[in-house]
Amino acid sequence: MEGKTLTSFLFILGSTIVLLFAVDLALATVMLLFKVSVSSWEIFVSAGIALAIGFFLLRKYVKRFFVAFLLLLVILVILTAGSLKTAQTFVDLSYDGQAYHQTAIIMLAQGWNPLYEQVSADELKTLARWINHYPKASWIYGASLYKVFGDIESGKLYGLLFAAAAFFILLSLLLEMRYRWWVASFVAMLVVFNPVTISESMSYYVDGPLFSLLVILCSLLGLFYIRKDKTILLTVGATLVILLNIKFTAVIYAAIAIVLMLFLMGINDHVKLVKQLALASLLSFFVGICLIGFNPYITNTFRDGNPFFPLAGKHAIDLKPYNVPQNFLHKNSAIILFYSIFSRSDSVRGPNTFAHLKLPFSVQKSEWQQFTDTSTKEGGFGPLFGGALLVSLILIIPAFRRLKNYFSGSGRNKEEETHKDFEHMSYVVTALVITVGIIISAAINPISSVARYVPQVWLIPFVLVLLGLRFKSKASAIVCSLVLLTLFINSAVITKTYITTNYANAKKTRMQLDALKTSSQAKPIALYFGEFKIPTQLKLDSYGIRYQTIDDPDSCITKKRILVANITQQCN
Repeated sequence: MEGKTLTSFLFILGSTIVLLFAVDLALATVMLLFKVSVSSWEIFVSAGIALAIGFFLLRKYVKRFFVAFLLLLVILVILTAGSLKTAQTFVDLSYDGQAYHQTAIIMLAQGWNPLYEQVSADELKTLARWINHYPKASWIYGASLYKVFGDIESGKLYGLLFAAAAFFILLSLLLEMRYRWWVASFVAMLVVFNPVTISESMSYYVDGPLFSLLVILCSLLGLFYIRKDKTILLTVGATLVILLNIKFTAVIYAAIAIVLMLFLMGINDHVKLVKQLALASLLSFFVGICLIGFNPYITNTFRDGNPFFPLAGKHAIDLKPYNVPQNFLHKNSAIILFYSIFSRSDSVRGPNTFAHLKLPFSVQKSEWQQFTDTSTKEGGFGPLFGGALLVSLILIIPAFRRLKNYFSGSGRNKEEETHKDFEHMSYVVTALVITVGIIISAAINPISSVARYVPQVWLIPFVLVLLGLRFKSKASAIVCSLVLLTLFINSAVITKTYITTNYANAKKTRMQLDALKTSSQAKPIALYFGEFKIPTQLKLDSYGIRYQTIDDPDSCITKKRILVANITQQCN
């Protein structure tokens, strides 16, 4: 494949994945409305519809569309099989994953209907406020996949597929922008496999999928701007509907992305595109919030006075004290964002804890160990990210020089140079607008110091690098290479740290479960589960482990932990 054919194929490949999950979300919501619980057949029907749309898109854009469709099928099968095997090999040992994420997924799979039933606080205590009020898309995906494959770990598959879709669609955009294929592939890989996505990839945390969806959205907007093809808006709408139902902050981030693109289109007099995108976005927001997202957005508004409850509203819970060190607690979000980026990677939080600034490119061995799980609170984009970001800012110098040349009329004796200056000016303005938009979107988050809450910050050096590569100067090329190499090393070491640690922990967890199975045959094990009750009971049941549930923690005498990263205690 070459040129337009390749970029179209990559776009359709990524879009098929997005459409599969958009249809699944819509179908599951409709079934819940008619009091039909989440079921395995929804995934298969959604896959059929997504593949049918992919086929017709290939027929429209690719000459040898039947061969392209077979290739698309092969890639999707291999990708799904590999991702499923990976998801099943690792065990979600994250706190939130084992607490409310898996609890909600299992409840949905067992028939809970959030459109008609609220979880009782008497039954699930503090977990009820998250399960009742948070967006449900990730749990619906998890429940559907759990029903299909019969393994709770299989539900993590959707996040891996979103990352793959982000890679394909971003690569399509970069090739459409005429970057060399190896540069485009390397940049797309580094963008998608970032520290937030990596450190959540084997858990049910949703910040990694949120980032992937943001990359998909922004890439689609770029493709729409370049190709001026209304068909792309179908995937834009599907992406928005999913995004709005992944996490509350996605509403703000998606809205900012849309507004920025409308602004860029407006200043370039693309009135028709502005109207098309505005209409598609408004429709998608209506469907995503008022229909698919009726629970939580509408139900939260009527029951608790705010669509983002319990994170906003009259009785909102302030998460900042639980996520930042003492020296961040009373500082504004812009300051702690800057401070955290250039801080030592660490997981400190709460009273009498402090984040520490460090010299860029300096690394302590202990920093890498902060990325064994999802709990990194400071320097969460990696020990080398601050240095890479500083170096990438050097590219702003030639950017402003191009702007100066354009507005001063320097080099305008020839028509060719005038066009070249205008092209550079357009790239510079676009890059600066996007960079400022990213900073604003992050700075309005009160917990901006935690990378997983503002994953879009990872994009800043890449925006500047892609701009720098347009200048085609030796100095800019050196700076861009240094930034990309640094970020590659940063992500590679984090990936190795995370994967090796979590593989060992998954293996240890299964050994512990086997040992518990043997020891429980003579006498049931008395256990106090706490917030991990439903997911841990599912694990024990799947291994045939005999146990007795203890509801009162005070009656649990030994309080011995039985599993890796699990708060369940043995009481006898």
